[in-house]
Amino acid sequence: GSAIINIDNSPTNTQFGTINVTAETSLAETIASLIQLFENHPIKKETAECLMAGLVAYYQNFQSQKTNSAVFELASSLIKKGANHKIISANLYGPDERETEFISHIFSNLKRESQALVSVINYEEFIDLPMAKARGAAEKIVMTGSAENLLVLWKSRNSDPAIKGFFYSKNI
Repeated sequence: GSAIINIDNSPTNTQFGTINVTAETSLAETIASLIQLFENHPIKKETAECLMAGLVAYYQNFQSQKTNSAVFELASSLIKKGANHKIISANLYGPDERETEFISHIFSNLKRESQALVSVINYEEFIDLPMAKARGAAEKIVMTGSAENLLVLWKSRNSDPAIKGFFYSKNI
């Protein structure tokens, strides 16, 4: 009969394969290690993206306490092969409800001005949205290809009124 290759990361694996490869790491790391056993270990962009998705999912976007330097080294090599961590992370951990609402406000106020899309919004529309999430939401709009340049402005609620905002460009 045919050989059964059993690849797993569970310590309770029953070792049912003809060949058993078990390690308490992400399956992406195990697969990458197996690929490196081949003479030329040709990891192409698509493979790098799949392995990066496995790392991002297993290590919770590299926030898990299990994340170590070897994981970052592998992630670095996958990025060099063409994996895009930002896009993979965005696809796995898409925007939450508040970010989606913020994106909706940006789109509903969007106007084309010369070489950029501009959105002027009310501060109250995202008063409780952390600045990092607001920036991330604006980046997602640019990443979709909806805009080469995006400017989002709002009036600050500081004691001294001021205009605040973000400018994102694919060209910078």
